Amino acid sequence: MTVSPERDLEAALVAAVRDRALGRSIPAALREHILEWRGKVDADERAAAVTRLVEETPALREYARRMWLRHETALAHAIAEATGAPADDLTCAALARFTLEAVDLARRHADPREAARAAFDLLEHGWAARAPGHGGAADTAKRSPAPAPQD
Repeated sequence: MTVSPERDLEAALVAAVRDRALGRSIPAALREHILEWRGKVDADERAAAVTRLVEETPALREYARRMWLRHETALAHAIAEATGAPADDLTCAALARFTLEAVDLARRHADPREAARAAFDLLEHGWAARAPGHGGAADTAKRSPAPAPQD
C-alpha cells in the first residue's frame, strides 16, 4: 500500500493536534510541527529545490496553496475532537484555516521561520481567549447575545 505525500501531510497535521503533550496548547503544537516540518524541507536539498521552483512559478505556487488548504477540514475536525467541541465549531474551523494561512504567509516572508513564530504567537493568544470548552469569551459568546451598540 502506498500513501500519498498529501495524505502524509494531513495525517501529520492531525497527529500534531491529537498527540500533543499534556498541557501543550493546540496552537503551540501546530507551531512546533510546522517549524519542524519546514526545517526538514529546508535541510533536504531536493525538497528545497522543489520548494524554490514552486515559489518562483505563480501557477505552481497557487496550486500548492490550494492543495495545502485542502487539509483545513481534517485539521478543524481534529481540533474540535481534541477540545470536545462540535465538529462544525466555528472557532475550531477558524484556527485550522488561520494555521494553514499562517504557513502560506510565512513562506513569502524574508525570514519564514520568524514570520511563522510571529503568526503563531498571534494565534496562541487569540486561541487562549476563545478556545471552546475553556470558559471565557468563547463560552459566553455561545450562550448570550452580544450587547446592543450604544450611541
